[in-house]
Amino acid sequence: MTADARRIAFTSRTLHHIDLERAAVRALEARDFRLAFALTDRRCRILPHADARAHLLGAEALFHLDLLDAAVASVARALELEPDDLVAARRMMAWGDGAGQIDAARSVARRDDDPDSVRGALLLIEQAGQDSCARVDFLDEEVKGWVTWRGADAPHLSLAQAGQSSTVTLPADSRHRFALHGRHAASFRLMRPASATSQLLEITQADRVIASVQLPANRAPDRRIAPHRPARSGHGETPPLTIIIPVYRDLTATRACIESALTAIACTPDSTIVVVDDASPEPDIKHLLGELAADSRIRLLTNAHNLGFVGAVNRALAETTTGDVVLLNSDAIVPKHALQRLRSAVRSMPGIGTATPLSNNGEYTSFPVANRSNPLPSLAELNCWMIAG
Repeated sequence: MTADARRIAFTSRTLHHIDLERAAVRALEARDFRLAFALTDRRCRILPHADARAHLLGAEALFHLDLLDAAVASVARALELEPDDLVAARRMMAWGDGAGQIDAARSVARRDDDPDSVRGALLLIEQAGQDSCARVDFLDEEVKGWVTWRGADAPHLSLAQAGQSSTVTLPADSRHRFALHGRHAASFRLMRPASATSQLLEITQADRVIASVQLPANRAPDRRIAPHRPARSGHGETPPLTIIIPVYRDLTATRACIESALTAIACTPDSTIVVVDDASPEPDIKHLLGELAADSRIRLLTNAHNLGFVGAVNRALAETTTGDVVLLNSDAIVPKHALQRLRSAVRSMPGIGTATPLSNNGEYTSFPVANRSNPLPSLAELNCWMIAG
């Protein structure tokens, strides 16, 4: 750390990492790029582990210091941590080259709402040899987006569910904002029919697929034909308990989470684990989940396309018809007796619908200090506390 960086006034040892990031932002605003880099470099070397934002601050400083390769490396690290970070994708598209730049351009084209950014992304994608692109956004009630292509044939959009399919043609719109230099474009917006199962949306031109998106169910299963959900009360049979864990990245955290959950369900009667592989790009995670499923230690659901935490949870909920449910982040650690305690709290009164446990890093549920990342005791200590408490 430079002498200038050491002179920064910090407010708290607990929030040291936040102070570093704030000081780096101020240094960037003052165009003191050497100080900004010194601060972000320090931030990325301490706990808690830096997120994408901190690496992007460092990348900005490095870029203005004419250290382009180092700046691109910092952006690449940010994208490893947060693949959907739009700011990181824009920086990689502007500063990078090769496959990383094209992947970033595809991300910008699919998710950015700024027309100029999308036009730049489409140009890069076409220069790489891909002459079609599409964006698809969906809600429960509708699906909308746009598609660009070259050639005389107009693309078709199809929506298939439960053996039924409907198809519409997407004629070129010469006034479309992305219809430039011989490139055709069209927008679409259609209502989604209610479905208790997933729907497949495909955009095709001639014999090639431009986009294929698996849409989650937008209607709950018909509970009239589903098994009766046991009433929650303090007496009688205990309903089954399902732990839902959506998984995307971070093999080490995912393994630790599932192992702790397996230990917890071993002492919690009638409980199971459902893991949703949300189109994880990491082969090691897929191998781990495949082994656990093959040994019947977990029930595994696999998404063909990334649906995000909410979409992954909804898919698992649609296939969970009875009992209580625990939603678990894949970087969480479950103390051995936590599920029993949580179940007891929920069943303590008939009117309780949900319960949220305390966490060392759970924003307003953080313990012992709210809205802070508190040090995490060892799992052995946590298990002892749960028994003694």
